[in-house]
Amino acid sequence: MDQERTRPRSRDGVLSQGQEKGEKYIVVEIGSGKDPLPTVRGVTNAYRGRIHENPDIYYFGVDRNFERLAYGRDKLALMDKVRKFDPHELLFVEAEGENLPFASDSVSEVVLKDVLGDIEVGRKMKEGMIADATRVLKLGGTLKVIERKSPPSQDAVLSLVAVSSEGRLAVADPALVSPEDRGFDEQVLEPLLYPSAFVLRLSKKSA
Repeated sequence: MDQERTRPRSRDGVLSQGQEKGEKYIVVEIGSGKDPLPTVRGVTNAYRGRIHENPDIYYFGVDRNFERLAYGRDKLALMDKVRKFDPHELLFVEAEGENLPFASDSVSEVVLKDVLGDIEVGRKMKEGMIADATRVLKLGGTLKVIERKSPPSQDAVLSLVAVSSEGRLAVADPALVSPEDRGFDEQVLEPLLYPSAFVLRLSKKSA
């Protein structure tokens, strides 16, 4: 496994790789780990293809554990080799979810997949992740919470979000979610495997 580490240059600016690419729609997955969103069974081809075909979308997988991060990165690289996609279209960065290496109001979408229901992640850490996700999101940007394996109640998630974001994140209007995104959400949930799974979309509003 390639052990080259990708570290953030500073907390105040977007990563240097992203600056060189001139990002327009940045997606940040906190706790991407061994199974980053572009590798999830059932959606990987459609989701990864969407990023490949749209030069305005930039995906960053972020995890505090380098071994998990590298595993997920290399897993995706193998899948991309088969698809003949450029693996450098997606970037993986070792960083804490509570201290994201992105400028305030610079990110379009933050994803938390199977994080808030993980009993090994303490409440204080979860609050920090949501608070920093709120900081980096643009006005109107989306926090997408995907819970499948050990989902807490949606009410518990909304309560945690309300406290951690100081009321700056509100449930997004379902009418604004495109049919393509709704279809993607249904696939990623895998209801036959995870009957209690859900997706919550929250939008950042002005203070």
